[in-house]
Amino acid sequence: MTRSTIRLAETALATWTTLALRIPMLMMPAPHGEAGRRESERMVSEKVEALQDGMTAAAEAWMRLSFAIAAGEVRSAEAMLHGWGRVMSAFAAPGVRTVKANARRLTAPHRPGR
Repeated sequence: MTRSTIRLAETALATWTTLALRIPMLMMPAPHGEAGRRESERMVSEKVEALQDGMTAAAEAWMRLSFAIAAGEVRSAEAMLHGWGRVMSAFAAPGVRTVKANARRLTAPHRPGR
């Protein structure tokens, strides 16, 4: 199995874990009081922040790729695909980190006072 396949599988598992734990809460008529409201706000703000970070990282990677193309460093379709893969990975990385962190946080044993 390749490294990217393993990473994709880990991300998919974390995504489904997060969805499985959050959807029932969001389907309820009213959030679970103050804690539910805070969790909903955190969920949305984390996704917006991950999207912004991903867009910034992708723009930086795209600029590096553009300069490499202009400098004649990209000489094949394979090199172009590799560069484009770096752009896409840069865009996805913040979301991947957020999803994995959510899954860890939502499945962690709850301690009193937290």
